[in-house]
Amino acid sequence: MSSDSRSKWREDNSQYLSEYRRRKYDAAKASRAHARRKYLKTERGKESEKLFSAKAKLKYLSVPKNRIRMLLTHAFKRAARKGMPMDVGLYETLTVNLPDTCACCNVRLDYTSGRGHADRDASPSLDRVNNNGGYTSDNVVIICTRCNLLKSHVLLADIDNIRAYISNFGNETARAARSEARSALLLDITDLKQRESELKALNEPVKTKHVQITASERVERRQKLKEEHRAWWADKSQEDRKRHAANAIAVREKNRNLDWSGVDWSDFSSNIAKDLGVSVAAVIRKRRRVGAPPSPRGSRTPHNAITSK
Repeated sequence: MSSDSRSKWREDNSQYLSEYRRRKYDAAKASRAHARRKYLKTERGKESEKLFSAKAKLKYLSVPKNRIRMLLTHAFKRAARKGMPMDVGLYETLTVNLPDTCACCNVRLDYTSGRGHADRDASPSLDRVNNNGGYTSDNVVIICTRCNLLKSHVLLADIDNIRAYISNFGNETARAARSEARSALLLDITDLKQRESELKALNEPVKTKHVQITASERVERRQKLKEEHRAWWADKSQEDRKRHAANAIAVREKNRNLDWSGVDWSDFSSNIAKDLGVSVAAVIRKRRRVGAPPSPRGSRTPHNAITSK
């Protein structure tokens, strides 16, 4: 087929070609979406999705206006929950001229976001100048987080009291009282250390002087310990063998003195052993000795069960 004929065929079947390309595109898109969903179910996919979401959030909040929008969203939620007044147009009022420095301490505000990426003390925050008021245009100012945390819910009288306390803390009377308390604490610590050393000396075991021995003496000691160990195990094994032999003789005498005359050899060996108080192995040996038939096979009947006739 020549190039002219191919071009003519494309022109005549343009509708079919467009539909074919659309079907191929939709099939490839669906295949990619299915592969993406399957990948996100794996541990690696979950971690990558979490990392991607965190990066997207950092990029969004790095824009100052977006940061103020997030702060206002949380603030309006708190105001609605506590029933405080709020101004819907506060976002436009604050973002008209965003401050670069804190209105309280003049520190440069850091609008970047994310743990380890931003200075939390210099991050912007919304402060209600009057803590009894709401989030309105005449009561909200953007200051740094440090000043907002320090201000919190204190009043001017509280700030004056704190200032007086800090200034008075450095006078001579307070310094003498601190020195006396420090001296008493050092005395207590010295006394405690002395008592601990005395107790340690009383409880410490007496140390013996280490005696140097030659290599030949060390070999002799080791050989002696091995021989003692072998002798101990030989005595123990001999005692165990004697005990097992005595037990076997006692069991044999018991089995020999049993009355096997009334035994029903058609019953299971386990039932016979339970009735006579012997082991199943003893019953099997007795079966072979007297020429009785072997234990029956099949489903067992419970011991001493009442069967209906």
